[in-house]
Amino acid sequence: MTIEQLKTHKSILIVGYGLEGQMTEKFLKKYHPTAAISIVDQKDGEDYLSQQNEFDLAIKSPGVRKELIKIPYTTATNIFFANVSNTTIGITGSKGKSTTTKLVYEVLREAGYPARLYGNIGKPMLEYFLGEMDEKDILVLELSSYQLDDIEYSPHISCFLNIYHDHIDYHVNFEQYLGSKANIVKFSRPEDYFVYNGTFKEIVNLAQNTRAKMIDFAKQPFPTEYFQAANAIASLFDVSEEVFNDLVKHFSGLPHRLQTVGIFKDIIFIDDSAATTPEASIFALNTIRNVCSIILGGLDRQIDFTDLAKKVSEKNIHAIILFPNADIRLEKALMTQNIDPANIFHAKDMNGAVKLGFLHTIPGDVCLLSPGCASYNQYANFSQRGNLFKKLVHEYGKK
Repeated sequence: MTIEQLKTHKSILIVGYGLEGQMTEKFLKKYHPTAAISIVDQKDGEDYLSQQNEFDLAIKSPGVRKELIKIPYTTATNIFFANVSNTTIGITGSKGKSTTTKLVYEVLREAGYPARLYGNIGKPMLEYFLGEMDEKDILVLELSSYQLDDIEYSPHISCFLNIYHDHIDYHVNFEQYLGSKANIVKFSRPEDYFVYNGTFKEIVNLAQNTRAKMIDFAKQPFPTEYFQAANAIASLFDVSEEVFNDLVKHFSGLPHRLQTVGIFKDIIFIDDSAATTPEASIFALNTIRNVCSIILGGLDRQIDFTDLAKKVSEKNIHAIILFPNADIRLEKALMTQNIDPANIFHAKDMNGAVKLGFLHTIPGDVCLLSPGCASYNQYANFSQRGNLFKKLVHEYGKK
């Protein structure tokens, strides 16, 4: 919805008052100051949407089900795309999108391009309209399935990293989740680009039906998907191999995403607390070499652990440390792969898990926190879980 279209609505209801809702309010006060703005949030109670019919328009935040909105609505994502004329790069996927988004941003900056970073990575897109804008800016965007669920535009360059079973609690089933992700190229034009992972059949099917020019990044000569994808995108801007390879050597990544905590007592500790699905932990095991011990578990969402158990068995991991309350089903899945019960350990909390990590990891090898489960049964979020892991590793590493 363009700014001019927004101005035709006199009373506007902002639904959801997180970072995006707060930025939407600031945007409206600047570009539509005469609007009567009201704000509701899920924290207001179950009936927080009971008076929505009193408004001309709702602006829905990501994570609020569109079925709950009974009046005309738009989203901050659609407002952004309707009003921006810059080159946009949109990156989505179940795993690695934050890291890839940051990497693309840093590569373009290193190559001298005026890149700006926005989206699900923690900086609402509408913030761009509240500061200095330049038509030469290249806007690098992380786009979640929530933001793509009802999008009406496609970026100039769309990137689809991978697709795993995730957020099924919101999207109801895998097909709906995939459909939301697929919207990233729904409105692509022939002059646009679709940078995709050709190792996923669902994404290949999508590529074969898009109007955009296709680039299969899986053919890139790099060990991880985010380096492959970033290199493919960088090539569209003629970034030299020298610039890209130099940045790769020094790229620090993002917190809790395959982040090296350090070497303590000759053990390499890696924090991948953001791995909240089995597929994310499989991704970690395919990426990190010499994993001797792995910390798994957390909130049991009744997800199938069979493939994760197979991967753990394939990697011949010496110590498998399990958290409640998914620990029981994880152990059952591991036992079907003929894993020695002597290699399976249970920890009540992170303190116990880190102790076991120090005790059972061979010096020179890796102790990996990659839970494969959400954190909400013990922690506020995966960041709190990862921060505690790092804190305890440092504490025990000094003893």
